[in-house]
Amino acid sequence: MEYSASYTGGGLLFEVTEALYSLIINPQRDKLLFKEAQENVFMKVNSESSRVRIIQEIKNRSRYATKAFWDIYSASSTKEKKLLLFYLCLKTYKLIYDFHFGVTVPQVLALETEVSNYRYRMRLDEIASTNMNVAKWSETTLKKVITSYIFMLESAGLSTGSILNKPDVSPSFFCYFVKAGELWALDAFFLKMHEKEKLIKDCNDD
Repeated sequence: MEYSASYTGGGLLFEVTEALYSLIINPQRDKLLFKEAQENVFMKVNSESSRVRIIQEIKNRSRYATKAFWDIYSASSTKEKKLLLFYLCLKTYKLIYDFHFGVTVPQVLALETEVSNYRYRMRLDEIASTNMNVAKWSETTLKKVITSYIFMLESAGLSTGSILNKPDVSPSFFCYFVKAGELWALDAFFLKMHEKEKLIKDCNDD
């Protein structure tokens, strides 16, 4: 998977995902989304080029979403849905995963909860030193991939202002990840070891 800055065009895309949900879960998804890009029935985005770009990101993320994912998504609260979409972004974009597990999660484990642009820029510089694609990015792009990621953290409920925090959702929400064998997601959502151990036991006993 290559590093990409394409996520900067739309963040979590929660509102768009909600608007296009019936098309996304349809077996004829690609055909219906192509039609939507032309007709703008659900999205209400004026620019066709913007619709095409957003829909491409939706399709990229949807490759990592199973039927079970969409089933739990449809039954979830708004807060939970945003976390689920952030989880998809972690699976879709190498840079988001790198920022999150290379910078953010270690910060939380070290009890350093203040969001710092500087830390992410240091990580980008490290990546650019060995990745020619990232090394070619403009200063504007370098800044945007950081600010967009930080915005997504807050949109997903993983930070408030400039402070990282565990999301405010029911513990039962995390059973989806336990039963799907995606235990790494529990780390992504800043759960502590004793919380993970209890969840794994409770979810498997359910």
